Amino acid sequence: MKNATICLGVKKFTSKDGRNFCVLETSAPFSDREIQNGCKGSRVEEIFLPDHLHGKADGLTIGGQIAFDYTVVSGRAYVDDVYDVKTK
Repeated sequence: MKNATICLGVKKFTSKDGRNFCVLETSAPFSDREIQNGCKGSRVEEIFLPDHLHGKADGLTIGGQIAFDYTVVSGRAYVDDVYDVKTK
C-alpha cells in the first residue's frame, strides 16, 4: 500500500443556495519529488465528487484503499468513478 489513497471520511453538505456537495477526505503518500524536497508523512486532500457519484460515496470503506478513474478534458481532470480497490 505504498502508493495507496486511503479514504479518511465523507463529508456531505448543502450550500446556502441549496446545492448538494459530497467531499471525500483522503490521505495519500507524497511523491518521490516531494520526499526529496523534505516532505514526510502523507498528504491529506479534499476531493469534491460530481453529483452522479454522491450516492456511491456512502458505500466506500472508511480507512480502506480507494481509487479514482478520471477523464481529462482540455488539460483538466474530472472524476468519473471512485471505488474500493478490493471490490473492483
